[in-house]
Amino acid sequence: MAKFHLYLASTLFLACMAIAQTTLAPELLPSTDVNLIRFVYYPTTNNPFEIVYNDSDSLEASNLIPNVFQMLAFLSKPGTKNVIIVDWGALSGGDTGLLDLSALLATTMYPIVLLNVPPVGKRVAEFIQFLSLKKGISQSQVWIIGHSLGSHIGGCAGSSSKTLYNQTINRITGLDPAGPLYYLSLSDSDMIYKTNAGWVDIYHTGRGGLGDSRTNSGNIDVFVNGGSSQPGCANLSPSDPLRTCDHYYSWKYFNDTMTSTNLVGCPCLPTLLFPTCFCQNNCSAIGTCPNAAPMGYNAVYGTNGYLFSIDTNTYQ
Repeated sequence: MAKFHLYLASTLFLACMAIAQTTLAPELLPSTDVNLIRFVYYPTTNNPFEIVYNDSDSLEASNLIPNVFQMLAFLSKPGTKNVIIVDWGALSGGDTGLLDLSALLATTMYPIVLLNVPPVGKRVAEFIQFLSLKKGISQSQVWIIGHSLGSHIGGCAGSSSKTLYNQTINRITGLDPAGPLYYLSLSDSDMIYKTNAGWVDIYHTGRGGLGDSRTNSGNIDVFVNGGSSQPGCANLSPSDPLRTCDHYYSWKYFNDTMTSTNLVGCPCLPTLLFPTCFCQNNCSAIGTCPNAAPMGYNAVYGTNGYLFSIDTNTYQ
């Protein structure tokens, strides 16, 4: 069966940790209008085409072919045919030049963006249903891949697909799901969680920083290099106090699994006292534990449990 892969990026300012009290000019505030979300289809690497939600003409003009549906984040996997990227920059603050704003202004926006996550996830579910009605795409073919807040949008999309259409997304992959403030007063339906898809795999790289410190959210929770501190990132500490390097390592790791067979997972045991997952067996070297499981793009659907994965690449 062909697969439909949906990629959701993080916000540009996911490093925000606190709420600041200040007044922002209206033009700087993220929008709450889900109609500003863009779905950009890539039949080839250099040929993007926007498919407008509920616009049959744009869908037909895209020449999207359902039986070769491969939608992936990185366009680098041999054999990938179709890619769709969800651009929610207008609702995440990505369209307001946040990289040029002060930390005070950016942290003020973060709680606003958190409130946008569930409606963005709902619109993603509606878009998938639109493809289902017009092109015969089944939710059982869909694989959503999200980084940071994009992971939680994927969870919301899965929950909405069940609630609105009684359909189950096949797989949701979370790349270091966002942690700051996201655990406050939220139900499982508002975040990435194993009940929101047929199978959910989560890759922790920045636990205790920008990444979610919870465990048991996925069918598998993979703790890359222990889940909190990544190669090449410690040296950046003075200039990277919020540990964005550890946070971004997750998607680089996942990208590497598309071309490497050395990235595997071994059983580990997380604890409440430490933000890491300690090996249960010998996994001090890559692939040395019994029955090492392939990770990332090559992960086996239906695998369960906590896994430790070693990656020595600094991706600098």
